[in-house]
Order: sequence, then C-alpha cells, then structure tokens
Amino acid sequence: SPLLVDGSSMSPELEDGDLLWMKRVRDVSTVKLGDIVTFYSPTESEKVLLTKKITATGGQFVQHYGKFDMVPYGHVWVEGV
Repeated sequence: SPLLVDGSSMSPELEDGDLLWMKRVRDVSTVKLGDIVTFYSPTESEKVLLTKKITATGGQFVQHYGKFDMVPYGHVWVEGV
C-alpha cells in the first residue's frame, strides 16, 4: 500500500512528499540492515506512523545512553524521533 513521506528526518534517502510502497512483514528475520521500515511509535498515545532505517539487527551492539547494548535476537534497532 502507498505511503506519502511527511517530513525530512530521513533525508537524503527519503524527501518530504516522496511516495513509498509498503509491504507488511510479520517475520522480523526477513528484514536486514539498511532496510527502511514503517511502524507505529511505541511512545505516543495516539497512532503515530514512523518511517526509519534499520541500523542494527539481533545480536549486534548499539551505543545507547553512553553504554553498549546488544539488540535482542528477533528485534531490530532504529534511531531518530
């Protein structure tokens, strides 16, 4: 299904007004580093749709609040607001 990009947080990969075609993925093991994903914000009370690039996958380490944490298997890591 189509999605219109609203904002510039993904620039230069995606620009405000770009059109994306989305494909629902139920198995996180099918996505890979660098893929662009769309999901509902886990921190907003209303359904806010976010579009972000995967920066780490299960088993990789990320720096978070000054320390290194491992991304759990079966999960992915995205950055930004």
